[in-house]
Amino acid sequence: MSIVFLVVLSVHVVYAVLANRRDKPERTWRTIIVAMAVQTPAFLIACWFGARSGAFSRDLVSPLHIAFGLLIGHGLFGLSLVAIDCALRDAIDHLTDIGGVWRFAVDCPAALRHVLAVSVAEELIWRVTAQTIVIQLLSELRPLAAGPWPAAAGIALVAVGFSVVHRHFFKNAARESVEFVVFSLLIGALYFWTESLILVVAVHAVRNLEIAYLEYQIKAEELGDPDKAMDEIERQHTPPRRTAPDRADGPRLGANLRSHEN
Repeated sequence: MSIVFLVVLSVHVVYAVLANRRDKPERTWRTIIVAMAVQTPAFLIACWFGARSGAFSRDLVSPLHIAFGLLIGHGLFGLSLVAIDCALRDAIDHLTDIGGVWRFAVDCPAALRHVLAVSVAEELIWRVTAQTIVIQLLSELRPLAAGPWPAAAGIALVAVGFSVVHRHFFKNAARESVEFVVFSLLIGALYFWTESLILVVAVHAVRNLEIAYLEYQIKAEELGDPDKAMDEIERQHTPPRRTAPDRADGPRLGANLRSHEN
């Protein structure tokens, strides 16, 4: 089953890279069906693998793991803002605006549902299953069997694969794409050290939600109407109406910060 999963995931990666590198990628029923035909088996196998490996244990509802995940995710996102725009003041303003993020999550349930669904699915596929399988396979290779090399190489390979299947990786500036790879490496290392699905889901979901919150702030400033801006964000995160490319894991963070500069 591990080999089947890796084959399915490899097809997904190749297809995503080819599609994402197009200048004007289109979201048609054909592309959606092809993507689902590849991603659905990967997700189902990941669920089976997660159940067998104990990923759905009692720790899945651990308040401690959830709290640490939220805290780490919020801190990492602040560091990402600094890394991308070197704007420490803006990052501090965002990090201290916890109430604003909370109100946004409550007022925009569509965004909250979407980022949670994406985070759960991607962490199951990439960290729980792909990373674990790749590390196991590398540990069986004699030159890499000893020391930290299987884990380091497995985390790196999966992080690269995870990064390139996201459309924004090819569209954003180099600094933003590098930041996304670093985030992928960090979240992979977190899962390797903790083996906690809920912790990495929380880290991932916080990042996605705070990106959506920044998008809302930009939109509210552009439209001059917070209610209309919220409606726009709701539409972006409601699948049946969605026509724009998925940006939940990393739109132009640098552009977001620049639009808030005085």
